[in-house]
Parts: sequence; C-alpha cells; structure tokens
Amino acid sequence: MKIRKILYADEGKVLTDGEIYGSMIYLAEGQSADDFYEISMEEYAAIMENQAKESREAWENGVSDG
Repeated sequence: MKIRKILYADEGKVLTDGEIYGSMIYLAEGQSADDFYEISMEEYAAIMENQAKESREAWENGVSDG
C-alpha cells in the first residue's frame, strides 16, 4: 500500500492548485506539494462566488437557448 502525503493549510487559509481547494489535501499520484499554495478565506470566498455566478449564467443561457 502506497502512503500518500497530506498537506494541511494554516488556520484561516485554504490550499489550492487553482482547481482543487481544501484545508487538507491528499496528494494524488503525480501531484507535488509544490503545486499547492495557500490563499485567505476571503480570497477563497470570492473565487467560489465568482464560480457560482459563472455557473448560474451558463445554466441560464443554456436554458434560454434550448
């Protein structure tokens, strides 16, 4: 059994590689700790809000087109 490395974000921070977000990250095979960096909870909230807005707009455009 291969042991995976686990990364932990500092308190009040979130780890990300730009696609994956979390306070605790289990590195998959081929991933490196160097791929991840910390962002603030405020930055994370802003990113999630922007993604939700983009998803809503895409869904609304898809529904109105179809």
